[in-house]
Amino acid sequence: MLAKSTGETLADHTLNVVRMVVANGGNSTAIKTALLHDAGKVARDFQSLLHGKAAGEWSKVGHRHEILSLAFVDAFFPASDQDRLPSALMVAFHHKNLDDIVRLYGGNGGAQNRQALLANLSAEDAQHFIDWCEQVAATLGITMKATKPVGDFSALLTECLRYIQSGTHVADLHSRGLIISADRGASAGLGTVRPFQMSLETATRSLGAYALRAHQEAAKTAIGNTIAIVPTGGGKSELANLWATVNSENARHLFYMLPYQASMNAMYERLAVRNLGYGVADVRLGRCPDVAIMHGNAIAKMYLDYMSEDASPDKAMQTARSSRNRQQLFDYPIVVSSPYQLLKATFGVRGHEVVTFHLSNSLFVIDEIHTYEAKRLAMFVESMRWMHQHLGARFCVMTATLNSLLRERLVEALAIKNFIQADKAEYERSRRHLVKILPGDLAADVVPRVVGDVQAGRHVLVCVNLVRRARDLYATLKETLGDCEVILLHSSFAARDRAAYESKLLDLVGVGRKGAKPVVCVATQVVEVSLDVDFDVLYTDPAPIEAILQRAGRINRGRTDRTLCDVFIYTDRPQYDIYNAELVAASMRELADLHEQPIDEATVTAMIDRVYSGKVGDAWVKAYERAQEEFCSFVLGEVKAYQVDEEAQRSFDRLFDGCAVLPVQFLSEYDRLLEEKLYIEAGALCLNLPYGRVQRLLDKGLARKRDDLYIVEVNYSHELGLLI
Repeated sequence: MLAKSTGETLADHTLNVVRMVVANGGNSTAIKTALLHDAGKVARDFQSLLHGKAAGEWSKVGHRHEILSLAFVDAFFPASDQDRLPSALMVAFHHKNLDDIVRLYGGNGGAQNRQALLANLSAEDAQHFIDWCEQVAATLGITMKATKPVGDFSALLTECLRYIQSGTHVADLHSRGLIISADRGASAGLGTVRPFQMSLETATRSLGAYALRAHQEAAKTAIGNTIAIVPTGGGKSELANLWATVNSENARHLFYMLPYQASMNAMYERLAVRNLGYGVADVRLGRCPDVAIMHGNAIAKMYLDYMSEDASPDKAMQTARSSRNRQQLFDYPIVVSSPYQLLKATFGVRGHEVVTFHLSNSLFVIDEIHTYEAKRLAMFVESMRWMHQHLGARFCVMTATLNSLLRERLVEALAIKNFIQADKAEYERSRRHLVKILPGDLAADVVPRVVGDVQAGRHVLVCVNLVRRARDLYATLKETLGDCEVILLHSSFAARDRAAYESKLLDLVGVGRKGAKPVVCVATQVVEVSLDVDFDVLYTDPAPIEAILQRAGRINRGRTDRTLCDVFIYTDRPQYDIYNAELVAASMRELADLHEQPIDEATVTAMIDRVYSGKVGDAWVKAYERAQEEFCSFVLGEVKAYQVDEEAQRSFDRLFDGCAVLPVQFLSEYDRLLEEKLYIEAGALCLNLPYGRVQRLLDKGLARKRDDLYIVEVNYSHELGLLI
C-alpha cells in the first residue's frame, strides 16, 4: 500500500506522522488519530491513482481519502468514547475545509458519494490495516482495539458537521493545526521538531568583550511578560535574547516581531551572524537553519499548495520535490516577522489553524510597538491578550519610547509584572544628537546642505514622509552629487530589490563597517527601526515625536566617543502628509523647546506624554477603544476552525491597509518560480501597497486580482521602485 506516488508506503508515512505528532507534544488521542488519518488511502481506486493507473470514478468525482478514513475512526472509537469526535474532526479535515466536504458528502445529497467510498474499500484491505494499527499502537504502549468492522460512517460525518456548524473552540484550532503540521512535516522528511533554545553565551555573543549593562542584567531574572524601555543603541536586542533564554522552557518558537521589512531583514542578519555565528554570505543565501523571515505571501502559497494536494503522479512528484520548501517557515526555532503576518491566526484566513498551533507556547519579542497608530495597536494588544490567555504565549515588549496611554493598556491586557528601564548612566551615554529646527520645507532647502556635508566627508540620511517625495529628492541629489553614492530606500520596492539596497546600505554605513567615502541615503519611515546603520547627520520632515526619535537613532550609532551629531528637523509639513496634523503640531512644539540642545532620552517619556495630552490624547483613546470593541466582537469572536470565510482575507487587507501586488513585468518570472515551487523567491518579486491605492488602480483598469495578489499594469524601476 502506497501513501504517495513517489513510492513512499502508507506504513512508512503513517509512522512518520506519528513521530511528528509525538515530537510536537501530541497526546494519546492525537497519536491514534495520526495512525488513522490516511487509512482511506487503502481504497482500490486511490491505490491505482498512486500507481499511475486509471482511477475511474475516484478521479471524476474528486473523492477524498480522509473522509473514507472516518470509517476506521468509527470502528476504533465507539459512540461512548469521548475521544471519538476530536479524532474524527482531525482526520476528516486535515486537508479540506468544511464547505468542500459538505459539497461532496454532506446530507442526503452526499449519500451516493459516501456509499461509493465504502464500495471502493475491500473488507480484506480494511482488516489488514486495522490489524497493523493495533500492532503499532501496542508497541507505543497505547491501547487501541477496533470494536466493530469498518462500515457506514454517515452518522459520524453528520456528527462532525453539526459540531462545526454549531461553533468551534480554541482547542479545535490547536488540534487541526497539530495534525496538519505533523502530516506536512512527515511529507517533508522531517524526523523531529526543533524547539527554541538559546544559551546565555549565544544570547550575548554580539556584545563581544563589552560587559552586560544594568538593563540587560535585569532581563536575566524577568520571567513572564515584560516591558523594557531602553534608548536606541542601548542593546535592546541582547536584552530580548536574554529574556527569551530565561523564558525558553517548553517554548515552541521565538518570534521577533518588527514593523518594517527593512527592520526584519536587519534583525534576521543580526541574529544569524552576530549571535548564532553564521557567515554573512551564507545568511544572505538563506543557508541559516535556525532563523527564518516570515513575510508576504509565502505561508498562504505553501498552505494552499498543501491543502490542494493532488494524487496524480506528476503533481505528486512536484509536491515531493517542494515539500521541504513548504515546511521551511515553521521548521525554524527563531522566526523574524511582522505582527501583520501572525495576526492572520486571529482573522481566520487560510492556514490559520497551522499558524495558531505554532504560536502556542511560543515567545514573542515585540520591538518598537510605538510605531503603530491607535487602531492597529488595539488589534495587536487584544491579539496578544488572546494568545497569552488561550495559547500560553509570553511577550517581551521593548521600545525606546512608550506613552502612558499604551503602557496602561499593555499592563492590563498581559498582567505585566516585569518592568525594565535603562538607568541614568545609560541615558547619559545615549546623548548623541543635537536638535536643530529649520524653518520651511525640506525639499526646497536641503540639497545645498547635503552637498556641503558630502564635501566635508559626512554620511547623510535624509528622511521624508512620502515615497514620491523621496524618489524626486533622490533624483535631484543623484544628479547634483555626481559620483557620490546615493541610495534610495522606501516601501514601494519589490522585496528582492529592497533587500539588495538594505544589504548595500549595511555594507557601506553599517555600525562598525562605515567607510571613508561619503554616502547619502534618501529614505521614508522604513529606515526608522532596527537598521543598524551609522550616519553623521539627519535631515527630516516633521513627524510624530516617536518617529523623529527613531530617525535620529540611525545617527551617531555604536560609537564610543561623546561627540553630538546634528538632527535637522524642518517645520513645514509636505502636501498630502500621511501623519495626523494635530499630532505632528504637538510633537513639533515639544521639539522646538530642544532647539540647539541635545536630546535627553531620560525625559523622552515625559515629552511624549505631553504630546498625547489634551485633544491628541482624547482622539487616540477614542480611536483605540472603537477599534478594540470592533476587533473583539467581529474578529476574535468569530475565529473558527475547519472553515475559512473568504471575506476575512479582504477584511484583513482593508484593516491592515496592505495588499500584495506584482508588477506586470515580473509576471512570467513569478509564474516560473511558482511552477518550480520556489514560493519564497516568487514572493520576493512582490511588494505591498495600501488597500485604497490598489482600489484606485482597479478603478482605472490598471490592476487585476489573481489568487491572493494583484497584478498591476504600472511601470517598475529597479532603481526607483513602483512608479505611481
